[in-house]
Amino acid sequence: MAYVPLLEWLDDNSHRKFPLDDSASGIDTTGSQTLPTSLITDLFLCVPTSADVTKFFLKSVLIGRYFVNIEISYVKPDTSEIVVCRFTNIPTSQANNSVYYAEPAEQAITADLPFTKLTGAIVIGRCTEALAMPGYYEFTKVTGLLLSSRISQGLAVLQQITVGSRIYTGNIILKEGSNVKMTPIYDAGTDTTTITIDANIASLADLPVPLTDDASVLYNLTVLYGRPIATINGIKPSAGYDFQIRGLDCTTDGVLASGAGITFTNPACQPCCDKSMLDAAYAAISELNKRYARMESYYENIGRNVNELQARMVALEIP
Repeated sequence: MAYVPLLEWLDDNSHRKFPLDDSASGIDTTGSQTLPTSLITDLFLCVPTSADVTKFFLKSVLIGRYFVNIEISYVKPDTSEIVVCRFTNIPTSQANNSVYYAEPAEQAITADLPFTKLTGAIVIGRCTEALAMPGYYEFTKVTGLLLSSRISQGLAVLQQITVGSRIYTGNIILKEGSNVKMTPIYDAGTDTTTITIDANIASLADLPVPLTDDASVLYNLTVLYGRPIATINGIKPSAGYDFQIRGLDCTTDGVLASGAGITFTNPACQPCCDKSMLDAAYAAISELNKRYARMESYYENIGRNVNELQARMVALEIP
């Protein structure tokens, strides 16, 4: 039960008996002390629907040097009284108008057990005046009667639900999703309802066998998607059931564009040049061959000229 204080209203309450009823004097049973109006500036309780909202009262206040404890009691139809909740260990150094939440009291009688689900909040205005009268003070239904307008019939047992890091309050609906079922079971002995949320495996249709255990789940997956890979070339997967495929030496691995397969390539086996480069190479080789032919013809001519010169010189040497 989240409490959102209105500070201006609480400041006004510090100067009047609120949340005590107008008929309550706030004087303790010894008649020597009066509850400081600045101590309690608001109080709100959610109680069982069977409770009479006009029978709740401030039972006691313990004022210590460092802490304050407060008890709230209820007058039953048989006029007996029971403590229904406590606000304990409230630091006297707390900031003005600080909020504290009720701690339901244990009940020995079965008929009083609904009070153990009581919730509530109290606002402590300031402890300055209370510290001037340390001690333990008790009140009666007449002197400590609480305003009935600050008592609400209806237990606010579930205050909030946290999902992840977000807190949800107010009206919350729990709804069964796909293949999920919720089963509420009420226990009259403890007056509690347990809601079990589990997978509704029986509602899955068109399966070869019903899902009852791990073996049936594996069987259905095998029928739907085929047998899983157990080994590759006799090699088993890692402890996490993974295979690691890597390209070594000149090979590289990849994934098909469709994402449905693995590719292996060897860039070394691909041609290193295209047709235009080969044509240019062949043309260069042809030009070299032509130049070689011209050089060979030139050297042959030189050889013939040398032979002719030698022949003439021999002829000139004959007497």
